Amino acid sequence: MSPNDREELARLVPAPVERDLPGDRHHQLEEFLMSEIRRTRPAQARRSVLVTSAVTAVAAVAAAVGVGVAVAGQPRDGRVAPGPAPLSGQQLLLAAADAAQRQPEGTGTYWHVTIVAKDGTGSATDRWETWADRDGANWVRFPGGIPDPSVSGKRIHTPVRWGDRGFSLCGPDITFAELQGLPTTPDALTAAVSAILDRAETLAAPERRRRVLYGLIALVSQLPAPPKVRAAAFQAIAAYPDVVNAGPVDGGQALRIPIHEGAQARVVIDPVAARIRETDFLVLGDFTLYATDGGSSTVTAGWTDSLPA
Repeated sequence: MSPNDREELARLVPAPVERDLPGDRHHQLEEFLMSEIRRTRPAQARRSVLVTSAVTAVAAVAAAVGVGVAVAGQPRDGRVAPGPAPLSGQQLLLAAADAAQRQPEGTGTYWHVTIVAKDGTGSATDRWETWADRDGANWVRFPGGIPDPSVSGKRIHTPVRWGDRGFSLCGPDITFAELQGLPTTPDALTAAVSAILDRAETLAAPERRRRVLYGLIALVSQLPAPPKVRAAAFQAIAAYPDVVNAGPVDGGQALRIPIHEGAQARVVIDPVAARIRETDFLVLGDFTLYATDGGSSTVTAGWTDSLPA
């Protein structure tokens, strides 16, 4: 990088007190960093591309919280310059929050969630699919199907209508309209999730804090929360202590999040979609805890316009 390049980067990076970065400077900064990465690094495999995404996320974090971005030049004595320090778990979550805010609103008739459980070798062991429309109608496809009541020994593998309970936030039901109206700041969202949990039962403080975390994770993995609500959820998760960056993996960036009495959940954040795509710990709709023994579960969620046959 030439001295002129460094001066240009310094001009684009906001000062620590400059909290609101105009959109044109934000895009200039991202394009400048990406051009430097492409110019100075050889082409790499997909895992390295994910690291590049994290470097781009540094610019997003800098724009959001006023943290300076430093790009090291080559030392004059010929030594190899050290690479940038890896992002902390909190920084990755804040970068995901920034990415979520810039996601478009989803469109479609049914919210479709697919959960595939895998064992320690990566082989699929179970698969669930659910669909829900905006009015609360639900359909479910169970692993291996369900018994057909009309034909002995036959199983139904097509989606089955499963009531009108809408969506579930780690136990309590929540409507689509309520999801769309959730607060878009982390403290207010945390309080709102806590109030929703009160619908099911009264919780002691430690258990409440743990379940609120589960609810926040559900908002960025399984539920059709709008982009700004997902951003607030990522920010709220970042406020939990001891969140650790576990490094780049296939599909995104891995984090370890303490959940209960020394236990940790491993989650993988997709940096493009700004969603949790994989985890070794799930809370299903009726507050069934689903933990994989040495494996993980992938979570794919999005809008679709039709139910499968």
